[in-house]
Amino acid sequence: MKFCDNCAARVSDDAVFCANCGMSLTSDSAPSQNNTQGAPQSSASPAENTSDNTYGDYYQQPYIPTDPFDHTHEFSPEEISENKVFAACVYILGVMGIIIGLLAANSSKYVRFHVRQALKIYLLAMVSMILGLVFFWLIIPIIAASVFVIILFVVMIIGFIDAWKGRAKELPIIRNFLK
Repeated sequence: MKFCDNCAARVSDDAVFCANCGMSLTSDSAPSQNNTQGAPQSSASPAENTSDNTYGDYYQQPYIPTDPFDHTHEFSPEEISENKVFAACVYILGVMGIIIGLLAANSSKYVRFHVRQALKIYLLAMVSMILGLVFFWLIIPIIAASVFVIILFVVMIIGFIDAWKGRAKELPIIRNFLK
């Protein structure tokens, strides 16, 4: 048995590629280590080996992607719990919900975030309906406007659920609209 130079996984002697990381095992260059077997030099795994930096370049902390559209961390838990009812109302009560949300919780950044999201939905729905009415003699714009309004209704439901659960996520479809 031999070991992969990249990830220190055991590989068979006749292997051409490492089954763990996919690195080519047939290199023309000599190994840079003094160990002729290519095995790790301590009993700890290379990721845990802090005494030498043999595998330090290969074993970095894994990248954990964060959601760039999630703004929940920007609001305090107290503000979210106090105002999530008003934030949810902006989605289900329409324009009246937006007015109620702005008047009832005018100092809440959490409610204002959801008001902006709801305004984007209502604005896009209105533009879609107006375009459908302007081109009423053509069937395709009416169908396209109807489908888009249905999609916006689903997005509005997602916004309501996010507001009710205390999350502040930018909604799909409308994320880049009116930044």
